[in-house]
Amino acid sequence: MCAAGWLAYRGIDKFTDEKKPIFDEERHRFIAGIDSQSYAPYAKCPVLLISAVNDKKYNYDRVYDTFNQINPEVEKAILFSAHGNGLVGNHSLANIELFLDKYLKNRSVYVSAPVNFSVFESEEGDLCVKASFDPMGELVEYGYFITEKVSGFKARDWVRVMGKIEDVHDNVAVLPLSVYEGSERVLLYTFAHYSNGFSITSKIQEVTIAKRYRNCTPYSRVIYSSKNGLSGFCEPRSLAVTVADCFTDGSSNVRLAPGYGGIPGITAPYGLASFRVGESRYAAPDGASFSFDAYCTQDAKLKVLFFADDEEQTGYACNLWVEGGGKWKNFVLEAGDFKSEKHTPFSDFRKAVSVVFLLENGTVINNLVWL
Repeated sequence: MCAAGWLAYRGIDKFTDEKKPIFDEERHRFIAGIDSQSYAPYAKCPVLLISAVNDKKYNYDRVYDTFNQINPEVEKAILFSAHGNGLVGNHSLANIELFLDKYLKNRSVYVSAPVNFSVFESEEGDLCVKASFDPMGELVEYGYFITEKVSGFKARDWVRVMGKIEDVHDNVAVLPLSVYEGSERVLLYTFAHYSNGFSITSKIQEVTIAKRYRNCTPYSRVIYSSKNGLSGFCEPRSLAVTVADCFTDGSSNVRLAPGYGGIPGITAPYGLASFRVGESRYAAPDGASFSFDAYCTQDAKLKVLFFADDEEQTGYACNLWVEGGGKWKNFVLEAGDFKSEKHTPFSDFRKAVSVVFLLENGTVINNLVWL
């Protein structure tokens, strides 16, 4: 099944306000008997279903629908890999090894049940997530991923929120769900990592924000600062070292490194990508300028690209020069400073879906702000 299927719904978002199309009889026959997911009920062997988020080749929002159609008597597990650039990361590779150890080598490996969760309002007026974990597993990490970009599955900023093990009681944990005060809907899924190395996730669920809760957060012009750690960035897929154009070759190379004055910035050997500029909480206001700081110990070229399409086919680039040493260098750029390959200027930062930094000589960046 390869986490695929649902070709009949190609180009149709699962989570959308738009009216769902009415399919003709031929399309229904294709869904029921030819499309890949129609074979899921006939699976007789154990199934491990792994899917990367932000993969542009298929709609991962519908992957759990395929998982649900697998015969419930079959042993099965599901994991969304939130590497951010459409690639499957290290946790998923560990799952594959453990799964094969259990079912091919007949070793004793416990495969955990999916995480279940619900969203509710606390007595204090906070929005919260209640997650239930497998009582037979020894939990070592858990939390959830959230995005406020409901439609456009190819370019979302999935933010990880970690829970504390000491807050788990009777295999249940409650975490605050802090959403942007302007959001009407968000997408959410929970995850759990167990002591044997096996990880598991829930389905991706749409949550309607019925009102403004006490723990809602305001709009932010600050897209990123090093206080956010690694959150908000990944390696551009086109530059990442991959295996079979599917798996990452090792762990992420995104890291924090010291800049002038010991203040850290974020960097990666070849470049960084962020989908945060396409999220409503951080989207550019009308007429904004784009500001950020950069630092490197030696002179370096720095190329910044904004993309306005989910496929990231047309980039608008601005080439900069970062003088080595000294203090942090601040850049303030207008939308018109970014040009396509045909020299067409970028018309408006509000159209941005993602931003990419192509780095060299260990350049670190920090303090991305709309001015």
